Amino acid sequence: MEQIAEKKKAILETTLELIKEHGFHGTPMSLVAKKAGVAAGTIYHYFESKDELICEVFSYIMQKATLALHQGGLAEMSYKDKFFNLWVNLYEFYRNNPNVLVFFEQFVNSPYNAIIGHGCQDQIRTYLFNFLLRVLVKVISGL
Repeated sequence: MEQIAEKKKAILETTLELIKEHGFHGTPMSLVAKKAGVAAGTIYHYFESKDELICEVFSYIMQKATLALHQGGLAEMSYKDKFFNLWVNLYEFYRNNPNVLVFFEQFVNSPYNAIIGHGCQDQIRTYLFNFLLRVLVKVISGL
């Protein structure tokens, strides 16, 4: 079962890399399969279409970015330290994953953005908003 997960991850990571190089339209499924080291039929086992693959890449990197926000033992920190830690974590994530920013820029300016909806897109903003809301409640209750 782990091998299946690794193949899917390889397809997602390869797609992310190829989209940075060639854009959405210049990245055919056959090239993704070839560069990911999987058979052409394997890619269709995981994704019915290129549209589904691109939307899945978006969800995949949103999950990775959201996980990056939580790095560094936030529970033990003051709100000030948590605030700085969150932004440093997000900066480090983007710095270490330059393909992500290129993908996001293309994605939000494409029809794919309408396909996936805004619920997934707002994960990071929602997390940060809720964090700031908790800080505000703590400050107000302390007055």
